[in-house]
Amino acid sequence: MHTRLLVIAIFVAVTANFSVAWANNLEKIKRDGLRVCMDPDVGAIPFVMTNKKGELFGHDVDTANLMAKELNTKLEIVKVSWDKIISALADNQCDILLNSLSITEERKKIIDYSTVYAALGQTVIIRKDLAGKLTAATDLNHAKYKLTSVKGTNCEKMVKQFMPEAQYAPFKSMPEAVNEVAEGKADGFVFDSISNKITLKRMGQDKLALLDSPFTFENLAIGVQKGNAELLNWTNEFLAKIRKNGVKNQLYQKWLKNVDWLESVR
Repeated sequence: MHTRLLVIAIFVAVTANFSVAWANNLEKIKRDGLRVCMDPDVGAIPFVMTNKKGELFGHDVDTANLMAKELNTKLEIVKVSWDKIISALADNQCDILLNSLSITEERKKIIDYSTVYAALGQTVIIRKDLAGKLTAATDLNHAKYKLTSVKGTNCEKMVKQFMPEAQYAPFKSMPEAVNEVAEGKADGFVFDSISNKITLKRMGQDKLALLDSPFTFENLAIGVQKGNAELLNWTNEFLAKIRKNGVKNQLYQKWLKNVDWLESVR
């Protein structure tokens, strides 16, 4: 009985500490600005990209701007490399993480997630000479094949889960990982289906081909600091609002349905 009461007391204390830590956080954001963690180099097409003027643009950049506008505050984009982006949010270097972030149980231990705002499948870009030999991503599950992806992404986890027998080499950015395949140093690159289609269109099909049937799907959400219920609730209300008023569909049409923006990508 005493043990049970002690556990309850600890839980209440921890919950209270979270509440105190994030008290008036939304008012602070309104006053000082909304800080959003993003990695423009991870290759999250068409969510976070850099245009030819060196400016960030994309689905998630538009969403971040809409959030700041809704809060009547300025937007500050905090650029962080993908392998450090979760810890950056947890360490309060930013208020939210908005960068085609997939939901995983491991990340749930460190950060909180908003409701889902998009879903993506994962596919594989392969060497052109393998196009007639491979018909599905799981055909690459053999020690003779070498796969690449971006370090710290959920794609890494999918490679290890679905193609555990294959060799694997992580890279810091998408261009590095894809070039490894284009140069014949690796056999396949694993990433989300939209990014892979666009990458293939940009790089051409002289050296590359696409296994375009997704072998797994993942939901995307906005990351919020653990225990910040006020900001999390506001974020969920914002997502519900743009879903209801049609803005979410406008973003989908602009970035995921249409590719007119492709010519602007650096």
